Amino acid sequence: MYVADTKNHRVQVFTGDGTFLTEWGSLGIGPGQFSAPQGIAVDVAGRVYVADSYNDRIQVFGPFTTSTKSESWGKIKSRYR
Repeated sequence: MYVADTKNHRVQVFTGDGTFLTEWGSLGIGPGQFSAPQGIAVDVAGRVYVADSYNDRIQVFGPFTTSTKSESWGKIKSRYR
């Protein structure tokens, strides 16, 4: 289970029974950094999409067992107003 820890600017990962596995992220604008992440989705390949709210972007990460950052898309909100 992936959790967007909005106020701590990170993503946390837990097993189905609530056991903590890992976390990543910190406050900032760089790759793998967040400013109030508020949404997470995972596709069938295990890629993790994080809605990085105040940075106006979606960041895409590989499955948590691989390298974290793969790409990001910026300024999504301004494109769809």
